[in-house]
Amino acid sequence: MWRALHALFWVLLLSPPPALAARSKRASDDSPFAGEQRRFDDKALDALIGRLKSDKLEARLEAAKALLEATAADAPLLHRRLHRRTRVAPRDYRYVLRRIGAHVPNRHGRFGPPPKKKVDWLTGLLTYEGRSSPALREARVSVALMRGLAATRRSEAAISLLRFAYRHEGAFRDECGRLIRAMGDSAVPALVRARELRDELAFKMKRYAAYQLDRINRARPELALKHATNVGKAELLHAYGEVRSSVAVNAVVAHTDHKSVEVRRAARWAALRYVSGRAPRAKKRKLRLTGGRTTERSRSLYLTYRQLARHALADALAHELTRAGGARAGQKLEHVRKALVAEVEPRTIAERLFALYDQRRASRRAAAYRQADALARAGKRDAAIAAFDRLLAIDPEHPQRALMAETFVAEAGEQLARADLAKAARFATKALYLLSAAPGNDDKARRATRDRARAIRLVAETLGGSQYIDPTPELRRALSLWPKVPRAQDVIDAVAKGRERRGVAVYASAGGLGLFIVVLLLARRHLRTRRGPRQTPAPRKTPSRPAK
Repeated sequence: MWRALHALFWVLLLSPPPALAARSKRASDDSPFAGEQRRFDDKALDALIGRLKSDKLEARLEAAKALLEATAADAPLLHRRLHRRTRVAPRDYRYVLRRIGAHVPNRHGRFGPPPKKKVDWLTGLLTYEGRSSPALREARVSVALMRGLAATRRSEAAISLLRFAYRHEGAFRDECGRLIRAMGDSAVPALVRARELRDELAFKMKRYAAYQLDRINRARPELALKHATNVGKAELLHAYGEVRSSVAVNAVVAHTDHKSVEVRRAARWAALRYVSGRAPRAKKRKLRLTGGRTTERSRSLYLTYRQLARHALADALAHELTRAGGARAGQKLEHVRKALVAEVEPRTIAERLFALYDQRRASRRAAAYRQADALARAGKRDAAIAAFDRLLAIDPEHPQRALMAETFVAEAGEQLARADLAKAARFATKALYLLSAAPGNDDKARRATRDRARAIRLVAETLGGSQYIDPTPELRRALSLWPKVPRAQDVIDAVAKGRERRGVAVYASAGGLGLFIVVLLLARRHLRTRRGPRQTPAPRKTPSRPAK
């Protein structure tokens, strides 16, 4: 008895408080949204869930419509509410879903013949007029939360739906798969990362993720990258590098020289992931030969991702070396490739390949910059600015972007002299951004260019804004940065002349008013003298009282 009480005391003493336990549970690694900021309020979402459980059809429809308008910032909270714990048995969920005509697997996870009529799950659950039960109310909430989570278009939302597909014995798996396919390309990186899931049913989730990739025709990495935007390509390449996908080796190496900086950086990171770390091992087995004999030693059944990456990188480097102007121009491609595979480490091959790509890109970039700079020196500033914009669009981190700022500052000054304040402010702002983002020492020339851009933008914003009653202080500040800034001194002189005119007018008005008052006083005095002296009335006599 005492031992049991003693053990209970230590359990209560060492266990965390309920709030801390709940907080640690919410921030567990199981949530793909851990650490994200949320915009959806807990109380507001609880109110929507309460309306979904209501007996009124209008309230349920309005709550579901509000959840469908969820944004990407609402995904963490929707994920936690979707994976809540309920007291409903899986068989009750299956019974309710079959009542509305949904295709539901049995307790072993196997689907029967599909129904003849396809039913929208959310509409069927919301408009179901049968007897209300806890299973029906919780099913309405879960399907509505699934729809809202898929509407966020977050890549992590697909992971959440993939996990929920195998909760409650897979009762909602058909709807989860349909929503993952509806997310389209935004769900592809999450389906690729499904190979790294840590769950007791992860083997089923991986197989289901591969099935969904095949259903949306994104199982081939080349096709998935072709239909993705630059941001999607970067995320997808990063996902391939995380899981070290063997089927994506050639696609990753092909994007290591992409024109987009983000895509190129992600592809090179993924390629280095393939050739770094512990070398993987392929399954080995003794092969059966013709005649019934077997090989003396075991041989690998397939090439690992490290071997595939070695061959792909060596092939790309051999093409670069044997092309015109290369280090091994004139040699046979096959001989160079075999030598690289046999003698050079795969990481060294990758680094040499990336260095050649960067060198070639730098030479092209330098030639394009020289042409644009020649246009600027020849006075063709519009053509030079267009060329600079093309260079910056391809490579925002161009090494000569500080020198480009000179042309933008000159154009800003010209636009300010033409009184086009919006263009002047825009060009000056672009020049300031290029100067602030450019590496190197802050020398005297760069500081002078920065002061000119600041002065031009200050004048343009001061003259273009209506919040300045007296623009003189701001314009004087601009003149202190650059004494030759256009329009600043002219506006200051105009304001000073206006003040002088207003001062003269005020003094003239005050003098006229004073003269008018003096004339009125003199006229009043003249009228008094013409009337004569004012006669004072005689004092009234009061009757005397008779003596008593």
